[in-house]
Amino acid sequence: MVMYDDQALLYGLTDLTPQGMTGAGLIDFRNATLKSKLFQFETMQLHADTSDFRLTEGDTASIAFKTDNVNATVKLDERIGEFVSNGSETKVEFPVNQYICYMDRFKWFMDQGDIALESDRKAAEGAEDLQLSGSNFISIRPEQDSLHFMAPKACL
Repeated sequence: MVMYDDQALLYGLTDLTPQGMTGAGLIDFRNATLKSKLFQFETMQLHADTSDFRLTEGDTASIAFKTDNVNATVKLDERIGEFVSNGSETKVEFPVNQYICYMDRFKWFMDQGDIALESDRKAAEGAEDLQLSGSNFISIRPEQDSLHFMAPKACL
């Protein structure tokens, strides 16, 4: 189903009632997908309490960013998506860059294809004097074993 003036394609099911329109399946945006068992559709906005998000680099085979189990609100009129972890943090993978991290929220700037990640995580116990906060980004490349860095915010 073509939705939101051709800004999104839904592969799945919809249900239209006097209370509103809901759906389930995969929503394909330009260079991103959002999957959920329950979407709530509004005028130029959609919401899912639990969803999986993927940002690609031009084709679905090149996933630059992926995460699961996030609460999602996509505002098509503002061209921004806002995501919050359904737990204390959610695992975020960067397959192209071969890194992972754990974040509690992020914003997707649809037109730029950028992601701004934030984390309220504090430093590990015993490291308070370092005043570190944020997420630990960990390389998953075998030749970069043990390479990691901490950042409270990141942009992709």
